[in-house]
Amino acid sequence: MTKISTTQTQDMHSALTQAIRSEPSLIGGHEKSLKGDAGDGSTVVVSAEEIQLMGIAQPWDWKPDPVGQITMEKFQFCDLEPAKDSGKYFSPGGQSFSSGYRDFLALLSPDFQPQSILSAVKTTNQPPTSGASKSGWLNVLNNAGQLEQKPSYSTSESPEGWIAQVSTQNTEHKLTLEFESGDVSVATSSKEVSVPPDQVYKIQITATAWQRIQIFPGTWYNQAIITIAKARESQYLAGGMAQVAFGPGGLINSRVSEFVVAMMPSAVVTMDEQFASSQQIQASDIQQVKVGGFHFSKGSPESAAKLQPQSVFQSASAGSGKTTISASETHATHPYILAVIIQKFG
Repeated sequence: MTKISTTQTQDMHSALTQAIRSEPSLIGGHEKSLKGDAGDGSTVVVSAEEIQLMGIAQPWDWKPDPVGQITMEKFQFCDLEPAKDSGKYFSPGGQSFSSGYRDFLALLSPDFQPQSILSAVKTTNQPPTSGASKSGWLNVLNNAGQLEQKPSYSTSESPEGWIAQVSTQNTEHKLTLEFESGDVSVATSSKEVSVPPDQVYKIQITATAWQRIQIFPGTWYNQAIITIAKARESQYLAGGMAQVAFGPGGLINSRVSEFVVAMMPSAVVTMDEQFASSQQIQASDIQQVKVGGFHFSKGSPESAAKLQPQSVFQSASAGSGKTTISASETHATHPYILAVIIQKFG
């Protein structure tokens, strides 16, 4: 991946969207459509992409998968269906995508074609018998310390593999996002100050490396069945079953298909100098800065479940009535997940 710098946009969501869409090696068609079954030559959108930010950047520090297993943390992230209409920020819906997919298969008309594909996928979706291994399924160590079989997922990169790759490559991976507004708060030793949007002039988020990571469901999943069913709803999902499958709150309205990770984040916030002075915001007294989903903190890197990069702060008058505050991670222990890519079928 090459160096990406965005022109200044309204907010972080717009800036990251611009960065992703300007990286041709990572982006394919954002919307896929097929000829519908209405007989009028119209097309039906069968999947589209939506970018959603994490409200708080999550550590991407999943442990390596043991042989024949998938970690619970990885499975839950990959399998959790997004909440419906959550806007610019990702919100888990609390439903299992693999369970929804299995229920969706049961809705399809018996005359679905190709029948061989549907039959094979239905067979793969049947849970294996206790103690037996089955293609498309992996063991997960549950909270009770017992192994249970779950539908499998894999990703295009692992945390340790990606970090090693970034550290050995000579290509430039830097990401720079510039935008005009966003939620900013600054905590000093005595108080936490939320900076009003009209007091913020510019926000810049940078990372030394970033990547779009793909999520691959196992052989229990075949998107072709969704594509065919969506394009032939009146034939294969009659009697309102299309709404049950793809409508708001439907069984398979959407899924997390990719996520965006970043390494060694830093931030620069330019705000009104008079406001900073009135709130007694000084670099020597800053304990934490929250911006762009990152919580830059002077505390231990293990604090707050490792959500906060251990950071140093600087501030200076930028002239013209402006003050800048810089927050940068002092050392990297893991990348952070800052956004997800939602594949929408509804």
